[in-house]
Amino acid sequence: MHYEFEDYRNKHYHDPGPWLTWAVPQRFTLKYLFRLMLWLWIIPLLLFGTYLSPVGMLVQLLVVDYLSWIQYRTTNII
Repeated sequence: MHYEFEDYRNKHYHDPGPWLTWAVPQRFTLKYLFRLMLWLWIIPLLLFGTYLSPVGMLVQLLVVDYLSWIQYRTTNII
């Protein structure tokens, strides 16, 4: 065995796949929905005193989903 070259430890890494086809794992569903509700409704209401327009919500949804995918891809948690 070449311990200097190969890592024999168990790998708990799960690749979620490409961003456009990924699905939120069932164990993180409530946390993901809370994050969406927080960033789409609560924070804009607290910061600006109003809700986002439909186009603004769509863009914000894409941004939050993309950042959640990056976080899950790198750490396997949301």
